[in-house]
Amino acid sequence: MKLINLAIALTFITACYCQANPTGIAWPKAWNATITVTMGDVVIGAPATSYYDSTVSMQATFFTQCATAGGIVNLEPCVQVQSSVEGNFGIWTIQGDSCCVNFNNVGFLAPEWPTTMDFINYQDVFGQSAIHFSGGGDKHDYYVTNDEFQIPLFVGPEEWTWPSGWLVGEQPDVFSDLMPISACNSTCVAA
Repeated sequence: MKLINLAIALTFITACYCQANPTGIAWPKAWNATITVTMGDVVIGAPATSYYDSTVSMQATFFTQCATAGGIVNLEPCVQVQSSVEGNFGIWTIQGDSCCVNFNNVGFLAPEWPTTMDFINYQDVFGQSAIHFSGGGDKHDYYVTNDEFQIPLFVGPEEWTWPSGWLVGEQPDVFSDLMPISACNSTCVAA
């Protein structure tokens, strides 16, 4: 009997220690989400709508209140564009009929981006169980729901928060009428 109990205990311990850490799963090809953002060059407390479409290698986030270059948040809307399209590569902010370049050496995040991250731990985020990953090429912290869907909750250092998940599927064409990066004649300067 003791031998059976020992075998059961060892099996349980082995099963607990041999479970693999979760791995990040790729983003869907297209989604949109209501997010809140606070970051160095765009400091926004108001909600924004972000559209992501890997078939056109772009993401555009429409802010209801904007602060470009780390400036004062104002009531004017703006759009932050992330693009990996050849000839239109970079991240830039459009406000009114002008724009400035945030980064000309970084484009949009490919859907596989979460799969490049390392598991850190499990923790509560916004009152729910989450998986914490870190990495992604240039050290990001990425928190997702602790389930098979891994819906984003938060990513830093940008401080993008998804308070209500995302809507996955074909997206409206919000990209073709956006001012291209070539129209920007200044660099957004963080304060």
